[in-house]
Amino acid sequence: MPARHPYRVNLALPLGLCLAAAAALPLPALADGLWLSGAEASRGASYLYVGRIASLEHEQLQNGWATRLWLDRASYTYWASGQRYRGRSVGLEAGVGYLFGQAPFTGSVFLNLMARDTHLSPSDPGSAVSGFHLRPKVSSDLNWQFSPEWGANAGMSYTPLGNAWWARARLLHGSQGGLQWGLEHARHGDDSYRARQTGVVLTGVPAGPARWAFKAGVRQMRGESSSPYVGVDLSWTF
Repeated sequence: MPARHPYRVNLALPLGLCLAAAAALPLPALADGLWLSGAEASRGASYLYVGRIASLEHEQLQNGWATRLWLDRASYTYWASGQRYRGRSVGLEAGVGYLFGQAPFTGSVFLNLMARDTHLSPSDPGSAVSGFHLRPKVSSDLNWQFSPEWGANAGMSYTPLGNAWWARARLLHGSQGGLQWGLEHARHGDDSYRARQTGVVLTGVPAGPARWAFKAGVRQMRGESSSPYVGVDLSWTF
C-alpha cells in the first residue's frame, strides 16, 4: 500500500483557517495591494513563498492598518544528538498590522496567526515543531534611505513555535524606487537549528509593473560546512 504524503491529511485545516480569515476581511482590503513571491535554495535547504499586503483603510497601500496573507513551503536539514534529520513544512498565515513613517524612514509591524504542518524524517521525539501547530507570529520591516544614494532595510519575525525566528539586514546603494545593489546578512533558526548567510543583492530590476530582486551568497548551518545560496524575489501591485 503506498505511503501517504505527510501533508495530505493536515493541509485542509490550515487552508480552511486562512480562507476563513481572508473571507472575514473587509472587501476593499482584497481589491488592491502588494503581491510578493520568491524562492531561495542552498544545499539541503529551500524556501518558496507567495504573499499579499493590502490596506484596510485606503484604495492603495499606504500608511495605516493593513492585512497580510502568506503561504510558504520550506525544506531543511539539521543535526541533533548525532542524528541527521530532514524537515519539510508548509505554512499559511493571516495577519493584521500597521504601516507607518514617511521618507526617509518607513516601516511595518504585523501580528499574524500561523498554521504550519512540519514533517521530520526520521521522526525527532525532541522536536517542538514536528506535526501541525497553530501559533501567533510577529513580523516587522524597517526601511531607511539615509542619503540620496544609500539606504538600509531590516526585517524580522518570531513565533513561539519552537522559538522560530528570522532576521535580515541589507545595505543598498542606488536610487530609492530604482535599481539598488548591496550586501545582505541574515540569521534564522529555532530550537533545533541555527543558520546564517551573507551575500550580495540586486533589487528594483523592472519588469513592467513588477520589480525583481536577485541574491547570492554563502550560507552556514551550525555543525555543517558552508554552501552557496541563490534566490529571487518578485513584487507587483494590482
